[in-house]
Amino acid sequence: MHRKLVAMANQIGDFFRYQGDEDSAMQSIAAHLHHYWAPSMRRDLVAWLDQNEGEGMYPLVKACVITYRDKLVNRLAHAPGETEI
Repeated sequence: MHRKLVAMANQIGDFFRYQGDEDSAMQSIAAHLHHYWAPSMRRDLVAWLDQNEGEGMYPLVKACVITYRDKLVNRLAHAPGETEI
């Protein structure tokens, strides 16, 4: 299952990697993961990074998960670009 999540994250990374600079792309990837992935999926992706050094993750996706890991695993945190409720 984890490899499927990595493949899905890489597809998202492919979509956003041409959206301006690398920081903007990472923000867009993190926001997408936060909005559309279940918390358990985001936690599993972070766990894959921790347990397998991000094997199979595209460099941009890996950098995104490292940078935004706290926001991705915390259900109450807001993704980049989100406004607080």
